[in-house]
Amino acid sequence: MKGLFVALITCVMLGLCSCQKADEQKVDKETIEAFMTETVEQIAGVYETTGYKKVNAITTVKETKHVLYTRVQAIEDYFDDEGTYLKTVVMDEWAEKAKLLRTTDGNTASTEMKGPLTIHLPDARSEMSIKNLSEQEQAETKAHILEWTSQIDRD
Repeated sequence: MKGLFVALITCVMLGLCSCQKADEQKVDKETIEAFMTETVEQIAGVYETTGYKKVNAITTVKETKHVLYTRVQAIEDYFDDEGTYLKTVVMDEWAEKAKLLRTTDGNTASTEMKGPLTIHLPDARSEMSIKNLSEQEQAETKAHILEWTSQIDRD
């Protein structure tokens, strides 16, 4: 009976090890963006524009055979309709979905900081769109976001 148990454990371990090898084939995608978008609020059942926000963001997606992992690290500067600065939110949010077990996990850490902190966007309100960043601007934006998100209190 003890031999059968050892054989069963061995088979399970071999199966898990072979899954890890197959799991190494993965897709990684990282997007670095700088964009402006309107902010809206629901007032009496109607959505009204309350201002806009400037955003610097890193979006990371990693997918393997068994897991889908996403992470968004961002700096968001908020302005009212007249362009008056309101606040800056620095956030780091991640989610992980196990495909086989159909379980999800995740966490969001964010904090308000003095700003504005976003870079590579116009000072005044302009057309709400994504700015095409050069390779140099992407590198600067990524370093800037990582510097500020590292200061978030994660407790």
